[in-house]
Amino acid sequence: MFKELLKREDIINFITDLYNKDVYHNKVNADQYDLIGIFYDALFKYSIIVDNIMYFDSYFGELKYLFKKLDKLDDINDGINKLLSKIVITKLGCNSKESFIKYIHDKYIVNGYMMHAYSDIYTDDINKNGFIINSYKNLYNDFNNLKNDLINENINIIDKDFNNNIIYLTDNMRTAYYYSVRSPYYFYDLICNDDLVKYKDAYLKKDYKKCLTNIKKVISSNYISGDLGEKIIDLFNKEWNLLNNDSVNSSIMLVRRDKLKMDEFDLDKFIQKYNNENYDVIFDRLVNNNYTNYKYEYNIKSDDIEIISFSNNFVKSNNYKIKDNEYSLYDDFVGNHGVVSILMLLGVLFLTIGLLLVIINIVWFYLIIILL
Repeated sequence: MFKELLKREDIINFITDLYNKDVYHNKVNADQYDLIGIFYDALFKYSIIVDNIMYFDSYFGELKYLFKKLDKLDDINDGINKLLSKIVITKLGCNSKESFIKYIHDKYIVNGYMMHAYSDIYTDDINKNGFIINSYKNLYNDFNNLKNDLINENINIIDKDFNNNIIYLTDNMRTAYYYSVRSPYYFYDLICNDDLVKYKDAYLKKDYKKCLTNIKKVISSNYISGDLGEKIIDLFNKEWNLLNNDSVNSSIMLVRRDKLKMDEFDLDKFIQKYNNENYDVIFDRLVNNNYTNYKYEYNIKSDDIEIISFSNNFVKSNNYKIKDNEYSLYDDFVGNHGVVSILMLLGVLFLTIGLLLVIINIVWFYLIIILL
C-alpha cells in the first residue's frame, strides 16, 4: 500500500510543496528533508497499521493541516500518532486497550519491518544477490588508509569503522529516510557536517561543485596541506564517481522482522506496564523508535528484502561528472569545468603590464638624471 500511496498525484504534489513552499519552512531545527521524512513515516505507519484506503483521504487532510500549523517536528509526530490511534480505535470499534495493543503489536511489530538505508547504485545487486555485508564495491580500504593517515596527524574527521562487519537497522521510516538521502553517511559527514562548511545541503542535492568547495574548506580548516590534502581530494573524486551521483533518488531496504534474528518483543510485559495509559500514549510507545540503531551482522536473502526507492524529483540535481585528474586541491585558477578563468588570466596580464610600465618609467627617470 505504501508504494501505491507514493504514486498518487496529490501525495507527490504535497511532497513538492513541503520542499519548495516557505509556509512549511519555519519549523524548529528542521529542513525540508526532515519534513519529508516525517511525512513518509506518517504514510508508512498508515499503510502498515491501518491498511485500509477508506480512511486515507480524511487522514491526509488532517496531515496537511498538522504540517502547516505546527512548528516543531515532535509536535507533528505526536499529532500523527494521535490521528492514527483514533483511526485504529474507529476501525476496531475497540472497547479494550488490550485488544488495541495486540492489534498494533501484530501489525507493526510481528508483521512489521526493519529498514536499512543504502546508496541507490546497489539496488540491482541487492535484488539479485541479497544484502551481503560489505561485499558490494566500495572504497573502504582507501578510506581506512586515509583515516589512519589523518589520525597520525591528530586529525579526526572520519568517524566510520571500516573494519566493522555490521549494519544498522531501524524500525522508523523517518530515520531511514534521513540516512537514505545522506548515504553513504561517512561521505556525507566528511563533506557537509563540519561546522565551517558553507553548503550544508550540497550533498543532499548532489551538487558536486558545492561539495568540492565544502571539502576544500574542511581541508583548510584542519590545516591539512601537501600530499595528504591532495589525497583527500583524489579520494573524494573517486567516491563521487563510484556513487554515480547523477540523480537525487534514494533507496531503503525493508526486511520483515520475522525474517531477522532479533530479540523478541515481550507483549505481556508491555500490556502489564501500559494497559492503564491512554490510547495515544500506548500507540506512541509501540511504534516510535524501539529500534533506532539496531546492530545486525548477518547477510539477508534477496527473497526477504523489499526495496523502496524514493524519486526525489522535487530536487534539481547539480551533479557534475569528474574527469580523471580534473580537480586538484590547489587549482585556485581553475574554473568550474577545469578551464582557466579568462578573467583571472586578464587580471594577471594587466598586473604584469603595469609592473613593466613602472619599471620602464623608473629606468627612464634615472637615465635622464645621469644625462643631465
